[in-house]
Amino acid sequence: MQCDSPYQGFLYNNSEKDVHWFKYPQNGSDAQHIINGKNNIIKEGNSLWFTDIEDRHSGIYSCKSSLIFLPCDLKEHRFFFFLEVKQRNETICQDYGENRKFLLMGRGEEIKCPGVSCYITPTNVSIRWYKNAKSAMNKNRGMRIEQDKLVLYTIYIEDSANFTCDYDYVDKINWTVRRVVKTKVIQKDTERPPQILNPYRSMTVEVELGKPFTLHCKVQFGFERNFTPVIKWMMHYNENSTSILLEMDRPRTVEQTIGEEIIIQSAQLKEVTEQHLEATFICFAQNSKGNETSILKLKKKPEVPGLLYIIIGPIVTVVTISVFSVVVYYYWIEILLIYRNYFTFNEARGAGKEYDAFVSFASNSSSEEAIGVTEETFALHHLPEVLEQQCGYRLCLLERDVLPGGAYTEDIVSCIQRSRRAICILTPFYFLSPCLFELESALKTLLKDNQFKVIFIKFKSLHEIETLPPLVRKALKVFPALEWNPVESFHSDSKFWRDLKSAMSVKKISFSHKGVQLHDASRTVGKLY
Repeated sequence: MQCDSPYQGFLYNNSEKDVHWFKYPQNGSDAQHIINGKNNIIKEGNSLWFTDIEDRHSGIYSCKSSLIFLPCDLKEHRFFFFLEVKQRNETICQDYGENRKFLLMGRGEEIKCPGVSCYITPTNVSIRWYKNAKSAMNKNRGMRIEQDKLVLYTIYIEDSANFTCDYDYVDKINWTVRRVVKTKVIQKDTERPPQILNPYRSMTVEVELGKPFTLHCKVQFGFERNFTPVIKWMMHYNENSTSILLEMDRPRTVEQTIGEEIIIQSAQLKEVTEQHLEATFICFAQNSKGNETSILKLKKKPEVPGLLYIIIGPIVTVVTISVFSVVVYYYWIEILLIYRNYFTFNEARGAGKEYDAFVSFASNSSSEEAIGVTEETFALHHLPEVLEQQCGYRLCLLERDVLPGGAYTEDIVSCIQRSRRAICILTPFYFLSPCLFELESALKTLLKDNQFKVIFIKFKSLHEIETLPPLVRKALKVFPALEWNPVESFHSDSKFWRDLKSAMSVKKISFSHKGVQLHDASRTVGKLY
């Protein structure tokens, strides 16, 4: 209950602190001041929350706030609430509805207000919907109210929230019926087995005899609604022996997103022996789609000769490692991003890739045009006319090259993995749209694929957004961006296009200088020479 009218555009206001709540006993005695945290009742801002509803919570409540004034001589405004708690078997029907719902990322979904038919005909109900504290109705995204359902045309990550529905019901007195549906946004279940990131396939590490050693297995699992991962370490001596299951620590999750989870499973060797040097250690990972194994072998670390090196070496090593560790600790992701984006290996034109670049942009993000060019026109017309028609590259455009009807997230990841580059056209609206998932997927691919690069094009001036994922914030700081200027960058021999062609090229490539006519809508807006 909030100390305000139930017809406000917000559900509660945590910034309002000077609110006092009272409950009137049924025996007619004086009102009792409600103490925060007592009897499963919590006061937050101008609202009263019941963490575990009980029969004893029935009764008349009132609240007063010195911040709400009447246009008269009264100094305070009071609200009164009549709260009635019923057992489920005492209500007029058994249709209580679900209070929890999973929403599939990128799809259209609907949220039903639970138990409406217990009180009123769903076709005649007028429902007020809230998302967390504010009104759920947002003109900037596709949605509608259909009888007792809130229909969302496209599900985004931020739709993991508390959706509250209010509607009016008359039974001798006017009631406000309130129900909450807690939603969680999920991705389509993965169709791939887990991937072991470390140890990768077959590795050998140096160890010291007689010293303890820890084996770490780092595994990436795709999303599954019924998630039952299996990770275990086994030790195998020879072909005729059976594998021995090692004693392991509790698995721990080190990274989790909507589409994947990375788990580390460790096993301890209390003392490395000669027998361990002859053994093979196997990391086994499994989910409902399959399994994968990776092998780790140990070898003895060579002894370091020389008394002088023994004395001076540790000091130099400690200092060097300390300085290096501090730098790497604070700038590890930045270093890795720069290294991956500027140092590619064995890259040949089209080697194993279907596309030369995946183009990511926020469509319909602006109705304004800068000299006839919007980011959508730039991505769908200008880029293909220069990079495809002049330079012979093949671009991957979601609207043109991907058949509709598939899972959005899996289509994006597949297109990026089949491309040599990702061209991200950055605008302020870009970071508030599903394109943020495309950018984050491109950066993750960059960290794994040494033939992949990311190209930023700053199409409009940007401002810093604190809520961006850490990987995206770091990339925006360390990667330079090509700046589009509608006047200076329009011709194909401008610095902008030369820099873009250079970033797209594989080693050396010659460009044709054939003129291309650019069209925007039904008119010609310029010519590239």
